[in-house]
Amino acid sequence: MIYLDNAASWPILPSVMGALNRSLEDDYANLSAAHRMGKELFERVELMRQGLLKLLHAPDGYQFYFTSSATEANNWVIWQMEFRPADEVFFSRADHPSITVPLEKSGARLQNIPRRVDGRIDQENFLAKLSGDTKAVFLTWVNGQSGHLEDVSALAQEIKSRHPEIYVHVDGVQGFGKHPISLQNGAIDSFSLSSHKIGGPKGIAGIYFRQAPRKALLQGGGQENGMRAGTPPFPLIVGMYEAAQWMEAHRENLLNQTRALSQSVRSLLSSNRLISFPFGEAYTSPYIVMLVVPGISSDIILRHLEMEQIFCASTAACSSKIKGLNPTLLDLRVPEELHKNVLRLSFGCQTSLEDVKAMCVLLTRILQTITLLTQKR
Repeated sequence: MIYLDNAASWPILPSVMGALNRSLEDDYANLSAAHRMGKELFERVELMRQGLLKLLHAPDGYQFYFTSSATEANNWVIWQMEFRPADEVFFSRADHPSITVPLEKSGARLQNIPRRVDGRIDQENFLAKLSGDTKAVFLTWVNGQSGHLEDVSALAQEIKSRHPEIYVHVDGVQGFGKHPISLQNGAIDSFSLSSHKIGGPKGIAGIYFRQAPRKALLQGGGQENGMRAGTPPFPLIVGMYEAAQWMEAHRENLLNQTRALSQSVRSLLSSNRLISFPFGEAYTSPYIVMLVVPGISSDIILRHLEMEQIFCASTAACSSKIKGLNPTLLDLRVPEELHKNVLRLSFGCQTSLEDVKAMCVLLTRILQTITLLTQKR
């Protein structure tokens, strides 16, 4: 079996599985309890909270809150902003639905961040559009469909240098742990991340706030400094922290390994006249490679690959129900007639060069077969 859908979710790392199982067995006390067991767990959570802040080089004053998902974290940011009809908000239709959907229901005056023909943010045009009416900007660090990698830290700093009052949120889910970043310049007001995209367990994520959020997400027992009530899932936090630490320790080696995988795919398939790569290696994350096969439905290709025990995707998991026109692809400047012909390959720490080569051989064979069958009709 070859798994190439890591942008949707990674397999749990072995060290994470060990830490998670030990914690499930041993750490059963409620960390809000007044007895010693509860207090010890509470202290350990606070140490992990500070450790996560340290991983992003967050300056003093930043706060981190655990959430059940990055979707919850992104929704929280939008909800606590309490936008009014006069508030101008910039975002991208290529953002994750946990940003686009609540923004569309927020009542704010939405503006789409302009892009160049290659799908990258048109920074000069975008910055020129900002004004005193702009309340917030939502940026995606690594796009989960195309792999576009933006220098969000530098862009946020440029936004703040022109309009210090603008709130800047970054969806960091696909980049956290895989690419280096620093919040040290203080330009990013909030930053969401997720555990299961880096080999941690599902059901746990988090968000950094430069200042405390304006509104609590959940009210009740006062957990998470009164901002998100509910018993924290201690074993899941342990698992996420172990995954984050493991990724930090192995990040450079993994990046080099993944670049080799990305380059191999492009090299092995670039000569195939049936396949094109709409986005360049220089400005995309090597963890995600998007390709287009004009004239052949990606659904058909995916079913053939599945029969060979190869699993990849056509679109991001959050957009998998969309048929026909895809707003993410449209925003990335992919022509509508190609939306049904997209494949997304995404790599993890377990992906080998042999996996990639085997997939390329089988994909070439499948496309040849489909083409011959089509011609016979």
